[in-house]
Amino acid sequence: IRSLTRNIMQNTHVSEEDYPINLIEKVNERTILYRNVSIGVGFILVIVSFLLVLNMIRLEIFANRLLIRSMQLIGATRNFIRMPFMKKGLFQTGAGAFLSVLFLHGSLIIFSSSVVNLDILIHSITLKILYLLLFSFGLMVGMLGSTMAVNRYLDKKLDEII
Repeated sequence: IRSLTRNIMQNTHVSEEDYPINLIEKVNERTILYRNVSIGVGFILVIVSFLLVLNMIRLEIFANRLLIRSMQLIGATRNFIRMPFMKKGLFQTGAGAFLSVLFLHGSLIIFSSSVVNLDILIHSITLKILYLLLFSFGLMVGMLGSTMAVNRYLDKKLDEII
């Protein structure tokens, strides 16, 4: 803002400038605070979603532990055992990511129609890229959580399983 006012003051038609610098500095400070808090909350939510996927797959494995053990005894490979759980984890996190994108977009549309016109934001390519990244990140969390849960189970001995 200060550099902008210097450029404006160089114009011969402008005699003085007046703006609330204290208010602008407070807004900047609060914006930084809100951004940091949002990043922290987002990080916590990612950890929580990862743990939810991990525990959901672990419960699924526990429910099917005898079937999995039978499959191991007749010679099923680790990948053959792992794939159904990976698909289930990917499907559930993909569905969750899709619903979050729908909720976010619906909220933007409602906010745009009732408070501030956000048509430029709603139709921008940047928002679509953000949605794609959000969906991809959800799938990545699901795949990582599923892989860790299944690998942890498959590495156990028979005495620890039953």
